[in-house]
Amino acid sequence: MKKLLTLIAVFIYQYSVAQQPTVGLVQYNVPNTDGYVLYAPMGSFTTYLIDKCGREINQWESTYRPGLSAYLMPDGSFYRSGNTGNTVFNSGGSGGIIEKYDWEGNLIWSYRLSDSTQCQHHDFTVMPNGNLLLIVWALHTTADAIANGRNPAQIGNEFWSERLIEIQPFGANQANIVWEWDVWDHLIQEFDNTKLNYNTVNQHPELININFIGGPPTTADWVHLNSIEYNADLDQGAFKCAWF
Repeated sequence: MKKLLTLIAVFIYQYSVAQQPTVGLVQYNVPNTDGYVLYAPMGSFTTYLIDKCGREINQWESTYRPGLSAYLMPDGSFYRSGNTGNTVFNSGGSGGIIEKYDWEGNLIWSYRLSDSTQCQHHDFTVMPNGNLLLIVWALHTTADAIANGRNPAQIGNEFWSERLIEIQPFGANQANIVWEWDVWDHLIQEFDNTKLNYNTVNQHPELININFIGGPPTTADWVHLNSIEYNADLDQGAFKCAWF
């Protein structure tokens, strides 16, 4: 009889949960009820925090559509990247602005990194010291790329490289750049010995081959970093790339 009562109680609980308004829930797994889900629909200006039953816990409104990353902080504040509609860096994953909101939805800080020569994109991460680690596209001319050893047959009208930067927020919309790592400072090529960075590629795994082809041969976005993490134990940033 105790087993039967337990089954009835579980059924009533599941039925009552299913009848409550939810946001975006398509599947409910009873044992997996801990924690929350934070997500920003691509076509929306709203970011949602829901529980595992799909019930809305909170939401935040932005004037920008999402730039692919959002993080909820222990104090209830919330970081979100936004898509500024950069017309130069218009590949998938384009962002350009980082915003911070408090729990009540008030915008308390923002930082724009989007112009004709650079644009934040895809991911960012919040470090233990409160700084942010960002992925940034950097524009180079075809002449610059060729001078650094890129095969002229494998380049279009422009060439994008990548930078990782650590910023220290201050004020309402400012930040200090306290650290930077640039792909352009770590290149190698064995295509043309009259150009910069010439050496034997397989003898230098610490360097990046400027003639590596992962995506379309003449794409400007030749590295295409997707995500960034910070390893506090090693004090190192680590990134993932779609092409390599």
